[in-house]
Amino acid sequence: MMDNFRKWYDCVYLKSLSFRHPSINTCFSANCYKSECSVMKTCPQERSVSYNFLQAFLSRKAFCESGKTLSLPTPMGKKEETQEKTSRVFNIVSEVDVQNYLSNETGRDRLIKMYSIDHKGQLTPEMQIIKTATIQAAAATFLCVSLLAGRQAKNDFITRNQVTVFKTRFQAFRRLQDTIFLFSMKEGAKWTVRVSVFSLIFLLTSQSIAVYRNKSSVWEYTVASALTIGLFKANLGLRAFVVSTGFGAVIGSLGGLLVYAAMKITNETQEQRHHWQVQRELEHNKIIQGQFASNVVTTAA
Repeated sequence: MMDNFRKWYDCVYLKSLSFRHPSINTCFSANCYKSECSVMKTCPQERSVSYNFLQAFLSRKAFCESGKTLSLPTPMGKKEETQEKTSRVFNIVSEVDVQNYLSNETGRDRLIKMYSIDHKGQLTPEMQIIKTATIQAAAATFLCVSLLAGRQAKNDFITRNQVTVFKTRFQAFRRLQDTIFLFSMKEGAKWTVRVSVFSLIFLLTSQSIAVYRNKSSVWEYTVASALTIGLFKANLGLRAFVVSTGFGAVIGSLGGLLVYAAMKITNETQEQRHHWQVQRELEHNKIIQGQFASNVVTTAA
């Protein structure tokens, strides 16, 4: 509805503009408009028109030359309005363009793009997921381990110092607090590093497999869990490595099944995320091309 409103607004604006600048040879009808003149070349006064209108004029010209009719916005019910808001509509990029792009790219291209910065200077969605999950796992681990280690340190201090005589009650209390703080920070930092490294390797492996295949499934979590747990137990020998790898595969399969079901319910699978990412990228590229064309027309005028 908003796109129809913009087209209708541009039609009215161009019509009013033609009365102020007769050099613009514009033909209007009830449903569409057509323009066959070079606005910036024939009308110097047009240089003062806002940049937003210039960009809209160039994008609407192709729509008008296609011969399609323009309908005014009609009232929508609450249900239709909700569907309009929740649906992802890209007017600049068609589904054919997206499918052509997907058919020409390879798994290696997707992996390179995953570990690169996007056009906005930000991390890719996959790397953002890995970053957020690793930080959350590290924070939760530090909090839980610090609390448990503090309780253990308190019990150990009381056990070790049952026959110890302190000069004052304040000295005993201060020694207890120092012991609890140091031990809880030490254990919290140690386990936070372990869990962070484990989460990082697991997520990087699973996401890399999913991106390379461009498909979400249980298998990438099975492989990632088996590889990560096997590496963490590799220092105990070959037998421990094999056993831990098999155990990790079973745990990864069960966890991956739950994660895959959640992604299917929320429509956040790898295929869908990559489809939306390609749409945004192609849309950005076409907008940049439109801006470049506008600058060329302005320079020629």
